Amino acid sequence: MKKVILLFVLGLAVTFVNAQDNTKGTTTKTTVKSTTKAGDVTRTPVKAADLSKAITDHLSANYKDYKVMSAFKIVKGDVTTYAVNVEKGTDKLKLIYDADGKFIRKDAPHVKPAATTKTTPVNQDTPKK
Repeated sequence: MKKVILLFVLGLAVTFVNAQDNTKGTTTKTTVKSTTKAGDVTRTPVKAADLSKAITDHLSANYKDYKVMSAFKIVKGDVTTYAVNVEKGTDKLKLIYDADGKFIRKDAPHVKPAATTKTTPVNQDTPKK
């Protein structure tokens, strides 16, 4: 039994070390497929270097001081769009392009709501008996 536990712990340690190794510089592509009322939506990460020339030309002309943080190819039914998240300091934008690289609109990026903690007020004015 001790050998089984030791092998299990060793396996977990190896997995943990491999998960922490970021020196390879590789990123994993995770395609997210979801279903909405309008149909299936597929969201695939895209490297900034793999964006079309029309998109990179628009970015360099209009957002040259911004850094591309992430980009996604979004396929909804037969419509393909690209969402490019850019930022400059604290200014963050989400830029939407069509399949040909034509600029469609600028949105505020999706922000996850901050975790809230529940506090109980302390009543300090309780009457003394």
